[in-house]
Amino acid sequence: MENRIIPKIEGLLSKETVDKNGIRGKTLRPAIILALVKLFQKFPEENFLETKLPGILAIICDTLRNKDSSARDVARNTLARIVCCINLKYLGDILHAVAIALNEGYKLHVRAATIHSILLELSKVYEPPSKDDVGLASLPFDDCTTAIMSLIQEDLFGEANERRISRDTNVRYVKEAVGNKSVHSIELLCRMISFAPSKARNGNQSKSAVHCIISPLLERLKLPNIDAKMIRKVKELLTRITIGISNNKSLKASELFPFVYATVHPFIGSEVITAVEHVEDYTNSDDDGVEIKVSGQKNVEGPNDVSPVQNIAR
Repeated sequence: MENRIIPKIEGLLSKETVDKNGIRGKTLRPAIILALVKLFQKFPEENFLETKLPGILAIICDTLRNKDSSARDVARNTLARIVCCINLKYLGDILHAVAIALNEGYKLHVRAATIHSILLELSKVYEPPSKDDVGLASLPFDDCTTAIMSLIQEDLFGEANERRISRDTNVRYVKEAVGNKSVHSIELLCRMISFAPSKARNGNQSKSAVHCIISPLLERLKLPNIDAKMIRKVKELLTRITIGISNNKSLKASELFPFVYATVHPFIGSEVITAVEHVEDYTNSDDDGVEIKVSGQKNVEGPNDVSPVQNIAR
């Protein structure tokens, strides 16, 4: 099997094609590739798939560089299906191979679309484990959050974005450049991470996947030369993050509220955040008005004026 059959099958993973203009290219045979990957996982040697996976990834990434969009579509879908059928501990190797192979020009758009396809397909079969099940243990998908977010940022704010908005006729546009799938990729990413911001205690934010997603965006808001266009884009991304986290099955209120406070506080300051305390228990009270004490807010009204905050319950 290892010395005769598998080498012959590996030679059939791709086939040469000729388009209508007579240009030769290669396209994948996804059924054979997926069958071979599943076969490698059946071998008794634990590292057998590790030794064979780089060769398969090289063939797929070579097809992702193909100028034929249909060939790229097949390669992208094949790679996404491979991610779903193997251990997620190999996800980092797959992302690394994609990042190296697709690192310039129109390939940057193909890379962003590939990341989106992987996350979209993975979201159909993967759910984040609850904190009660894994505690603060390391998770393979969460460990790749920094790498995924880095690729997404390069597409949103780097050369790929410049090419997308450029009017230069020399810039080659590809199908993957239409729209912006990276915005949806962030939402998918937030749905699948294990929401445990408490891992970032003692300043070690690299252990918290949600910090790896939000911190780079918050740092952009602190840039002295940020413009209104950038603020709108970051706002859109934060909205998508909110949608993704709200659909995350590992979300817990005990983790969410302290995280929201710690995230918002540096931007609005302690003077704006007020603590509202009820002076008396009005659960069984028939009074229409309830006296409310507000701490931490300066008294800007006159002596006979009523604070708007004190009229909340009226």
